[in-house]
Amino acid sequence: LVTSVINGITNFWTSSFIIPKAVIREIDSLCTKFLWKGDITATATAKVAWETCCLAKDKGGLSLRNLEAWNRACALKMIWLLFFSKQSIWSSWFRAEILEGDIELFWVINTRQKHSWLVNKLLDARELIYPWIRKNVQNGETSYFWSTNWSPYGKLSDYLQTSTVVRFPVNRNATIAELWENGAWVVPNARSDRQLQV
Repeated sequence: LVTSVINGITNFWTSSFIIPKAVIREIDSLCTKFLWKGDITATATAKVAWETCCLAKDKGGLSLRNLEAWNRACALKMIWLLFFSKQSIWSSWFRAEILEGDIELFWVINTRQKHSWLVNKLLDARELIYPWIRKNVQNGETSYFWSTNWSPYGKLSDYLQTSTVVRFPVNRNATIAELWENGAWVVPNARSDRQLQV
């Protein structure tokens, strides 16, 4: 019942929304009580930790769904749809209303109070999915030097960030096309080892 009914119900909600952690804990608590006592009003403690029950059977668990991990995976899928499913109504709305038509703003836009809970939570998940979404540079007009995942060093704003005052004087909104002319890079001279690598 936990696997087929409860997971079936939560599957819809987790694939459409990011569920608050307090709600996930409450659902897990009810499932634990039902699993061990068959009664959600029971107060007896569980015989095995819920995290262990969520492990695969070959790892000693019952292969029950870890709702928090599942919800996180569904959130990452929503971000994937944003980048790779342009025909999606939700994706089109997100691009137009939140990103002002520029998908690359997803990596740099700040969370805002005017945004919904879902939008801000998706923005909070950027660091998890960033390494998985690589940009095909092509002519470089829509690839930003600092924030787009185009280089082997990942996000250059993080890679070139140092505690010293040595900065790479490239405009924060510069595209790769603006730094590439006549088959050669037009960038300032490197002043650190990492800048030299880039």
